[in-house]
Amino acid sequence: MTHHELLRRITVGTPGDPGSALIRGTSITVIEVLGRLAAGETTEELLNRYPQLVEDDLHACAAYATEITLLSAMPPTEEAGYTPPTGTRLRLIAETLRFVRGVIAADGGSPLEGVLRIALIGSLATAKPDPRDIDLLITVGDGMELAPLASRARRLHEAAQTVHRGADVFLTNSEGGYIGRICRQIDCGHGVRINCRALHCGHRPFLYDDLHLVRLSARLIEQPPIILWPNLIVRVPVPNDLQTGLIAPLQQLLGNWK
Repeated sequence: MTHHELLRRITVGTPGDPGSALIRGTSITVIEVLGRLAAGETTEELLNRYPQLVEDDLHACAAYATEITLLSAMPPTEEAGYTPPTGTRLRLIAETLRFVRGVIAADGGSPLEGVLRIALIGSLATAKPDPRDIDLLITVGDGMELAPLASRARRLHEAAQTVHRGADVFLTNSEGGYIGRICRQIDCGHGVRINCRALHCGHRPFLYDDLHLVRLSARLIEQPPIILWPNLIVRVPVPNDLQTGLIAPLQQLLGNWK
């Protein structure tokens, strides 16, 4: 069954409200099914719970989630009609997709200059039902101006805070060495903040070089669990919600670029 055939199994009760989407001929909402998938229920358990559904209905929920996630992944200047998904994991996954999509299509459809790789690490890359935050590992060129990336990282953190979570962007150089995190401050420069704990505050604007506080293993840097860009590489089992909300949309986006 094609993607569009699957979408025909979903009926939206209220236009513009993804939460009102129902599975064909039932009162079962798509968000209810996705929430149970996010909680770790298997296909078999869902079909036992909802005997009126068939496996294609579950595939239809995944297809619908992909459509909604792609629509919600518009840059902030174009998101007047954006409706955040419900559920902490689903929201964090959707915000991760928005961030990645914004970075790799930042300049007229081209990636931010200097960004070499984007990877997902931490609890969101696992099946943990209540991840604490979004952790991204980004490789940047030595001379990259970090301000545009910092602006997007700040918006990502602010979005995560709406569900009482956080977001960190860890940086490595082209040689694979950890160099610090993106600074979340709007103004970042030498002498701007007296109490900054960075080793060399402001020497490279928007680089919070916390090497005395954070250690990332060489193995994690070399082989992160999920590389999102420029090539999609998955080294760990991926939960259904992460597959639906992040991996599948990126596969489609990167496939369209080939």
